[in-house]
Amino acid sequence: MKPRVLVLATTYPRWQNDTIPGFVHELSKRLIPAFEVHVLAPHCAGAATNEVLEGVQVQRFRYAPSTWEKLCYGSGMLGQVRKNRALLALLPIMYLMYLLAALNLCRREKIDVIHAHWILPQGLLAAVLKSITGIPFIATCHGADVMALRGRVASALRRFVGRKAARIAPVSEHLVQRLIEEGLDPCKLTRAPMGVDTDHLFVPPEDENAKRAGLLFIGRLVPKKGLLRLIDAFAQLPPEIIQEGLNIIGNGPEAAPASAAADRLGISKHIHFVGAVGNDQLLSWLHSARALVAPFETDSNGDQEGLGLVVVEAMAAETLVITTDMPATSDVAIPNETAYVASMANTQSLAATIVQAHRDCDRSKQIAKAGRRYVEERFSWRASASTAHQLLLSAAQRLN
Repeated sequence: MKPRVLVLATTYPRWQNDTIPGFVHELSKRLIPAFEVHVLAPHCAGAATNEVLEGVQVQRFRYAPSTWEKLCYGSGMLGQVRKNRALLALLPIMYLMYLLAALNLCRREKIDVIHAHWILPQGLLAAVLKSITGIPFIATCHGADVMALRGRVASALRRFVGRKAARIAPVSEHLVQRLIEEGLDPCKLTRAPMGVDTDHLFVPPEDENAKRAGLLFIGRLVPKKGLLRLIDAFAQLPPEIIQEGLNIIGNGPEAAPASAAADRLGISKHIHFVGAVGNDQLLSWLHSARALVAPFETDSNGDQEGLGLVVVEAMAAETLVITTDMPATSDVAIPNETAYVASMANTQSLAATIVQAHRDCDRSKQIAKAGRRYVEERFSWRASASTAHQLLLSAAQRLN
C-alpha cells in the first residue's frame, strides 16, 4: 500500500485550467506514482468541496458563508488582507476550521506524512497536527512566508516549525541562508525549488527563426513584481522598441496605477493589459515575445520573490529573460549566461539592459538557449518531484 500524504496549501487551483498559480498541484500530481495524495485547501465560491483533480484527491473546507470566503486566492492571503482589513476577523475562524478539517482527514484517511506549503501559516498548522497526532511533516518555504512576515513573533514561529519539522525545504539558496540567519538548524534545510513542465508545457518553439517582437510581463500585479518600474523603464526606451509594445499578463492591485502611469507617460497605446490567462495559453505568449521582463524588487513591507518561477518558465520556453539582481533569482538568472540582469536599484539600468538585449540579437539567442539547457537540467518537474519524494518518504519512515 502506498504511503498517504496530506498536502496543506492556501493557493491551489479552484477548478481545471484555473488561472491562479498551480505549482502546488503540479508537484502533488507528480507524487501520485509513489503516494496516495490528499490536498486540503480553503473553499471559495464556485469551487467543489470534494473532487479528484488529475488523480489528486482534493478537499476544500468551508470557513464562512460563500460570499465571505475571500481570504485566499486572488492576490494571495497577504494581498487579500491588505485590500480588505475586515478579512482579518476571519483569520482565527479559518485556521480553527482548517485544523479541525485536517484532524478529521488525517484520522479518516490514516495519513502517514504531511507536506505543508509555506512555513507560515501551513507549517505552523502541521506542527500543531504533529503535536496532536504524531504525524511527521515537511514544509516548503516559498518566500513570502519569510520575506513578508517579519518581526520577533514570526521569527519565533518559524523556529518552532523548524524544530517540529522533519525537514524545511526552501525554494532558493537565498531563503536557505535567511532561515539559517534566523536560527533554524542547517541540517534540517534542503533547497527544493518548484519545477516547470519542460517536456510538454514550456518547450522551445518549433521554428527557432520565427519572428519575435515586443516585451512581455507575466505575474500578479503586486508591488514586488516591479511593474511600475517596468512602465517607467519602457517610457525611456528608443521609439523602435516602444513601438513593438509591452504585453502585461496578470491581475492585481497594481493594474490601475500602472495604467495611470502609462497614460501619464504617453505610452498607453503601446501597452496591452491582457489580464490573467491559463497555463495552456502562456506558451504562445512566450514564443511571440522578444523577451520576458521580470523586474523584481523589494516592496514597502519587505516582501520579495522567493525564486521567481516565471523566470524559470520563460527560460524553459527558450524565451530571453531580462530580470533584476534580486537575491532569490541568482539560482537561475546567471548574468550574461542564462539571462540579462539589471540593477534592482534604478530604472535606468533596467532600460539600458532592455536596449542591450534588443540590439545584440545573436547574443540574446545564445543566452535564451543556454537558459533552456540550464532549466531543463535543474528545474524540471522530474528533478523537483524526485526531491520532494525523497523528503516525504524519509519523513514517513521516521528516517529524519
